Amino acid sequence: MISEKLNSEESFDGFATWVNGKDIPLIVLNKAKFKNKLVRKRFTALYELGHLLLDVNGYEDKQKEKFCHAFASAMLIHKEILRQELGGKRSKLSMNELGAIKQQYGISMQALVYRAKNLGLIS
Repeated sequence: MISEKLNSEESFDGFATWVNGKDIPLIVLNKAKFKNKLVRKRFTALYELGHLLLDVNGYEDKQKEKFCHAFASAMLIHKEILRQELGGKRSKLSMNELGAIKQQYGISMQALVYRAKNLGLIS
């Protein structure tokens, strides 16, 4: 049975788990948290998918989070696309530039900066 309502705190974004061992993947997103925030919802869904697909067991929580953030960002914008958009390695990024890329690809400015840093395009 699938329920559309899940009572939770506003601070809850989402979680991922396996049902029946590893037979059924389950991702839950807090509907109230993402009203009119499609970009954030998409990132969170991919972030949670990263928890299911990446073999992060054995890593500390902080490292797991980094891997899942990197996974979600990579799924939202390919490295070659971001390199092309930024014109290679940069020392500065403008808010207008990030806003235009966000609009074009549906990825948050924060995730863009994170992705650019992971790719060595910015320091």
